[in-house]
Amino acid sequence: MFSTNKLFLTVVLVSFPLFFINAQTVPIRFSIGGGSSILFWGMNQDLTCSGTDYDMLLNGRSVGVNAFFDLTQYFTVDLGYRFSLGSFSQSISGQTANFSNTTSQYDLGGEFKYPLYYSKSYSVAPSLGIDFIGYSTGETNNEALSSDGKKVMSPICLTLGADFNHYISKDVFIRIPLRFGIGLNAKLSDSYYYNIASYLKLPSYSYTSSSNIMFETGIEIGYSTPDKPNDGNDNQAPAIPTGLTARVEGNTVYVEWNSVNGATSYKLYDTKDGTIPTVAHKFKVYKTTKPTKVLSDVTIGDTYTFAVSALTPEGESVLSDPILLVP
Repeated sequence: MFSTNKLFLTVVLVSFPLFFINAQTVPIRFSIGGGSSILFWGMNQDLTCSGTDYDMLLNGRSVGVNAFFDLTQYFTVDLGYRFSLGSFSQSISGQTANFSNTTSQYDLGGEFKYPLYYSKSYSVAPSLGIDFIGYSTGETNNEALSSDGKKVMSPICLTLGADFNHYISKDVFIRIPLRFGIGLNAKLSDSYYYNIASYLKLPSYSYTSSSNIMFETGIEIGYSTPDKPNDGNDNQAPAIPTGLTARVEGNTVYVEWNSVNGATSYKLYDTKDGTIPTVAHKFKVYKTTKPTKVLSDVTIGDTYTFAVSALTPEGESVLSDPILLVP
């Protein structure tokens, strides 16, 4: 299992820089929501006794209720509370036993995400994060948990996954999260392994490796505030441009809008698939110092949607109402 952990960490280290691409355009889009989830977990402990390898496998599942907070569309905090679902099984060298499980756990996690938009209604956000599931109350096999038992029920996991979002309206969406995790604290105490060796009636043992994994999915519903560009400045944002129009003359498109007092420049956002432009979702961005832009690189017959923002020393405004054009 060590090779699995090593591969997972390699993927994480390679993927991590993706979450900071275009960091200067990260919008403040706060979302809040919640739902329910189901989690499957497994733990593996490997011992070597008298030259023979022995495996101990534990696995179980739990259900929970949870809340999420998207502090921006690039970072999410998750809170939850979980309840065991049925018994868990333990297998040592082919001998399997099931134990009753009435434990409950609290759940706290955070993850970086990079949203990818496929249409106005659907998006997927690959994620990288860390999740702590802590033992709260309950028993296994009608007995109180030992310190090692509580550690088994309190994994700290490095997670890799994705959030799949379906927007019911501009602000309300349904989210299906998928997360796969590798535990960072799977090694237990020496006394725990001594007890395993005693159970197997072996005179001596040596610890080889340990790992735990998890998979979680669920369904959630959330509400998002409108996009507000993050300019790193708390001063009042500039006014939103109005009066956006576009006309076609031959192979050229002329886009115009009303000027904004104090604006030093403007950004014209363009999408080519008919979806509404946002700070994060655009096909092209044109910058101009005048409230007009001439586009000569359009394709006749394609659908374009335009929105414009104003820039001042205080930052960038919210995008204007969009307009649609088919040259």
